[in-house]
This record gives sequence, C-alpha cells and structure tokens, in this order.
Amino acid sequence: MSGPSDNLQFEVTRDEADLRLDRLLARHSGIPRARLEVLAVRVDGVAARGKDRVDCGCRVEAEVRDRARDAPPADATLELDVVHVDADVIVVDKAAGMPVHAPRAAPTRGGTLVNALLARYPEIADLTATGPDMAAERPGVVHRIDRMTSGLLVVARSARALSSLGDQAASHAFDRVYAALCGGHLTTETGIIDAPIGRRAGARHLGVEAGGRAARSRYAVEAEWDRPAVSAVTVTLETGRTHQIRVHMSAIGHPVLGDTAYGGRETAGAERQMLHACHLGFTHPGSGAWVEFDSALPDDMRAVGETLGPPSRGSVPNDWLAPSVRPDNH
Repeated sequence: MSGPSDNLQFEVTRDEADLRLDRLLARHSGIPRARLEVLAVRVDGVAARGKDRVDCGCRVEAEVRDRARDAPPADATLELDVVHVDADVIVVDKAAGMPVHAPRAAPTRGGTLVNALLARYPEIADLTATGPDMAAERPGVVHRIDRMTSGLLVVARSARALSSLGDQAASHAFDRVYAALCGGHLTTETGIIDAPIGRRAGARHLGVEAGGRAARSRYAVEAEWDRPAVSAVTVTLETGRTHQIRVHMSAIGHPVLGDTAYGGRETAGAERQMLHACHLGFTHPGSGAWVEFDSALPDDMRAVGETLGPPSRGSVPNDWLAPSVRPDNH
C-alpha cells in the first residue's frame, strides 16, 4: 500500500543555485534522498528531472512521497515459528535467511518477518513510532537480528509493549545470548570484548573504530575442535550494535564460521554465518515480571558440529548456555 504524497512549492535561493533538483526536493520536504520518490516536478512550469540543476529564482512545484510511509504487505504463506504470544508480546524463533523487515528505501519488499507477522497479527500494523529507528516498514519491531542469523526476538503487540520494550532495548536491559561457531582457539576460556564499532569512510562493512559507538560483548568457550581449529562459543551482548558479535569476534582473530564478510572461512555445511540467538530475557510490559526464552541450536549448526566430530575439549550442551555467560537472575 502506497503512503500519501506531499505537494511542494518553493523558490530557489541564491545558496541553492546550481544544486541538483533531487537534493533540493529532499531538503524542502525533509525526506532523505534514499526514501524520496518524485511523482512529478516542474521548474517554472516546465517538466524537469531530479538530476537537473536549477538557477536562483526558479519556481519549483513538485509532488513527492516518502517511501517509508508505505505499509508492508501481509503474507500468510511465509513460515513463522511463534515461541510465545499474549496480549502484549510475540516471541518468535526466526529462521536464517529471513530479514526482520524490508529496507527503508523499499518498505513494501516482501519475504520478511514483518510480512509474516502482519498476516497473523494484523493489529501490529498501527504499532509504529516516530524517530530514526522506527518507521512504517517495521511495525512492532524493537530489536533485530541479521537476515542470515537465526534465533529469538520479541515483537510488541500493544502500545504499552512498544513503549516498554523500546525503552528496554535502548537501555540494553534485554538479556541476549548467542551461540557461535568460530575459527581457531581463543586464548582464554572467558573474556570481554570492549571495542567501539563504526564504519570507516568508504568501507563496505563495519569494524572496530575509535570513533564508533561503544560496544561490549562477553564470551565463554564451550568446546574446541583441533582439526580444523574451531571453537563453540557463547556470547552475551551488553550492548546491541549492528553486527556486533560478527565484528567483535573478527577483531580478536576468531571470526564466525561462514561469515565471509568479516573474514570467516567457508566450512562444509556452513552456508551462512554460524550464529544463533539462543536466549532472550526481558521485563514483560504487562505483568512486570522477568521472562526468559531459550531456543535449541538449529539443524545446520548441529550438522556442522557433527561434521567436525567429537570435541577435543569441552562439550556442546543442549541449551548452549554456559554458567559463565548465563545472564544474572532478575
């Protein structure tokens, strides 16, 4: 469903002269260029294009639209593993390969977790908030996991849940624990990676950058294999930055298997990054009680472990939660 359009009328000022028309339309509409759709534009009554440049004193008339106002479609054909649902929250176990939501520049793109949720819980369509991280393409969504990462996340089903869970996510009050298969052997059985994450100018991927956002992860080694050298690791997020575990494990020389974007080697059966959100805890927005959910290791990660054979040290527990990284009781 397409969102509403806006009509613009303005005169080009001296400091705007010779700028591209699409930049001016973004400036006057307040819509980022990545989300801006120009439906019609005329300069001094003559049809123009976004790449055209304009002179001082020209009169611009345009109809533009913010793609972020587009509502994502519901899709009942998509599989959805619901772990828990009540009047306030929906906890799902997301399959690897499914994006949580469409990109902001193309909010009606399908195949997402949001599309699947809207088919089953259409009431979440109205649960959007204003701000840089909340938009129409992600109703009810308060935190995310990567498309090729599997595992648990919670979605708001009520207005009070959207507010409460959003606050908890922003203050890093969730307990989020991941299972990972990483290359090599770590030098310590447990540790903390405290390194800011950012994107260097021109870089395709994120990395540890001095001017980045603060990021902190705790890890513990569950098991090790020698040939090839692989470690089964649990990682607890103390912050929730994009690609945090992938960046942090790569930074210490032990990238996640299959994560070729961050230096992880290709391994038989690892057709995606071997990373799974296995534990989630939060304060329930309705009852105020602390609630926890666990997810078993997915089949592809189990298969990789079986291919490696019995660990030379340690063991891979069924619940994958070592006491050293299990979140403190609430």
